[in-house]
Amino acid sequence: MSFNCFKKVNGDHSIDVQSMEDLKSDLHMSHYKWQKYGLSLKKDVDYDAAIANTFEVSEQLKSEVLSRIPTELLNIEVPHIWYLEVTGGVDNKTMIPPHIDSFRICTINYYINTNGESTHYYSYESGVIKEIESFSSKDNECWILNTTIPHSVNLISGKTRSILGASFLNTPYEKVISFFS
Repeated sequence: MSFNCFKKVNGDHSIDVQSMEDLKSDLHMSHYKWQKYGLSLKKDVDYDAAIANTFEVSEQLKSEVLSRIPTELLNIEVPHIWYLEVTGGVDNKTMIPPHIDSFRICTINYYINTNGESTHYYSYESGVIKEIESFSSKDNECWILNTTIPHSVNLISGKTRSILGASFLNTPYEKVISFFS
């Protein structure tokens, strides 16, 4: 059964970056607020919440990411380009808790460092959260994610996960994936 949560984009999606410091500029946002989805899972699973930091990127890097997105999609909406970094805690029970993104409805993620970590999607009804799907991305892969469905990431202890992303504020997941065969 498919829940329209994510889609892998085929092909090489490595982003040419000189160094990790070249990726990020000003801190855009720190994600640390617990949503009801994370609190519901906390009742059943012992985990520590990680803080994810999102940064602005250079104009050159924005241009490189946008050049990989079909022009027809860019004619509908030009996404906001960002860089995310989050590090696993001292033990293996650290995660970005289940959440929905309040600032976007879809993202195209270009994975830089994934450490074999997994992203999990959930259904949420009457205060009960249940995992419905998951995937593990690899370095230099591209995935399109529906960010309106509760999702989390299990992190690896002491490892930093890093992603370049393209956030769509108005174009839904189903429309975005239609441009990628």
